[in-house]
Amino acid sequence: MGKSADPLEDPDLNELNKLVYSYAAHGGIDVDELVDLDFLERLDFACVSRWGLVIELLIRAFAMCRFRGVNVATIETFAEAYAQNSSLPEGSYE
Repeated sequence: MGKSADPLEDPDLNELNKLVYSYAAHGGIDVDELVDLDFLERLDFACVSRWGLVIELLIRAFAMCRFRGVNVATIETFAEAYAQNSSLPEGSYE
């Protein structure tokens, strides 16, 4: 589980946490340093609480890691994946 995510406080965050770790494990990507309550809340907000959008973003971010030959996802990876998924210029969401 993420460093600070508390499933007792929000079962949706628990499910989101499971999704992140499941897709990361399937892709061989380490997310331990990335996943905390802040990350999960931002991921949920960025994807408008829609599971399909979350899954699309996870797949894109982890595919970018694999394509680049890295096995650790970073916040920068997710920012770039978000920009590509939303067709926004990178940096316009900061």
